[in-house]
Amino acid sequence: MIKLYQYVLICVLAIMGSIYTVNAQNRIEAINKGNQAKIIEELIAYYPFFGNANDESGLGNNGVVAGQTLTTDRFDIADRAYLFNSTNGGIKTPFVEQADAISLWFQTSNETTNSLISWGSTSAGVNGYVINVLPFGVELVYNSGDGVQNGNTFLGIDRTGLLDGNWHHLVIDINQVNGIFSFYIDNELVSQNSINQDGILWGGINSVGLEIGPSMNGKIDDVAFYRGNISSEEVNLIYKFGGYAVPPNSLVAEYAFTDAFVEDLTGNGLNPSFINANPEFDRFGIIDHAVNFNGTTNLIEIPNVPTYDHMSISAWFRTSHTLTEGYRNFVNLFGVGALSIGPNNLLEASLRFGENIFPVLGSSIAVNDGEWHHAVMSYDGNTFRLFLDNQLVDSNTEFNGPIYRPDQLTFLDFGYNFFEGGNTFYTGDLDDVYYFNYGIDQTQIQSLYNQRNWPNYDPFAVWNFTGNANDESGNQLNGTLNGATPTTDRFDDAQSAYSFNGSSNYIAVPAADIFSLGLSTDFAVSGWFNTTATNGVIFNKSDGNTGYIATFP
Repeated sequence: MIKLYQYVLICVLAIMGSIYTVNAQNRIEAINKGNQAKIIEELIAYYPFFGNANDESGLGNNGVVAGQTLTTDRFDIADRAYLFNSTNGGIKTPFVEQADAISLWFQTSNETTNSLISWGSTSAGVNGYVINVLPFGVELVYNSGDGVQNGNTFLGIDRTGLLDGNWHHLVIDINQVNGIFSFYIDNELVSQNSINQDGILWGGINSVGLEIGPSMNGKIDDVAFYRGNISSEEVNLIYKFGGYAVPPNSLVAEYAFTDAFVEDLTGNGLNPSFINANPEFDRFGIIDHAVNFNGTTNLIEIPNVPTYDHMSISAWFRTSHTLTEGYRNFVNLFGVGALSIGPNNLLEASLRFGENIFPVLGSSIAVNDGEWHHAVMSYDGNTFRLFLDNQLVDSNTEFNGPIYRPDQLTFLDFGYNFFEGGNTFYTGDLDDVYYFNYGIDQTQIQSLYNQRNWPNYDPFAVWNFTGNANDESGNQLNGTLNGATPTTDRFDDAQSAYSFNGSSNYIAVPAADIFSLGLSTDFAVSGWFNTTATNGVIFNKSDGNTGYIATFP
């Protein structure tokens, strides 16, 4: 994320590869508040089917099950979805409110009409909404009549392959202000269609409550209705909830703590729900690029994290705390495995292979020396390995096959471990945490160990203004004079700076890709200036999308 700071400029202008930030604690607290149990828009009905058909929005529109059976969800977790057979009808609820957005998951291989949801009027042939999935795609039926006459409008969305026996995600956003239906299937906006010019009829006629799966052969899960329209970014968060759709042999989550932001950089949406930690210098001495834990109250907790048969965790850590007993987790995949500081201040890794089977690997040297260290635990289905600073320090081949996986999504915790008898906390620093859904090999571990070496502080553009406006970095970004005139610099050397009249004088620098900074790129500008004016622009760079400017005062 590009941020604007104060800059000084004249005589020497150097654009460099890094910048230091301030007030990071405020940003950590702000993002903490923003992440606390955030609900996308406002849920007015929500059926996650956690062992029952209750409405978990808190509004009490609970469903009545009539022959449907609990089954596995898209994460293969038991009793977290319902299976419908079309003969028993659907799960009936008293929910009758019109929604601005609808989200649900379904799975079917039935080639006939599958009605996912229906609710609306008691009048024959007059519907509120009906959503069907068909061989050609999705069909939405809604009422644009007067509630007496048949005013049904049929809207078909072409999308084949939805009856393939795989889970699919459907979102329908209903923007009555702009008159647009937006259809998202599997995180892709597939169609936008105009609402009938007569609008959508809703009101007194709609006395029949929502029915989920009225004629469905297959599974339905996570049915949600929202007040407030949903953006494509929010659809992405819903789709990727719990790390769903992460492909095999992939990076599941990444936390670099750059500029004190604690968020998953993979885009998989595994962001924290609770953050209580302090910004810290990283191993390169850059402020606000790591986090510190005080050993008593600090922690970061990430909910709804998926687990896999094989896995790896990589992290950089630093501690000088002396541990005389027990252990302290600095990265903990709750109920599955952890990287820890163990007795005698050795690095440890634990991994769960059964209800009470927790093999522990350990280093032979203490790591509480106040220096940064790189730790990796990796399991590929055959061998459990522990690496310290790019060296294999312990391994175990006694167990093979899949590791133990909880029957629900778990937590990824930084800086602490939860115990019913009392929590334990880590004292030290943490940076660059990676979570993989496979066992990474030594080549990949070496790459992680060597990445993000000390930043390059060699400027990519330098204008010393010694008689001209040429770029002395070697990148040929030479300036073109437009009225600016040579003058003395701060050492009173002639023709070693440029003077500007404040109205029409400037130096133009050619456009180059090197100036196009991404959202996470750090940069710095250094220079000298001397003026008696009360305000003005020192430099300005913009490509229409991103840019930066320095002004005074």
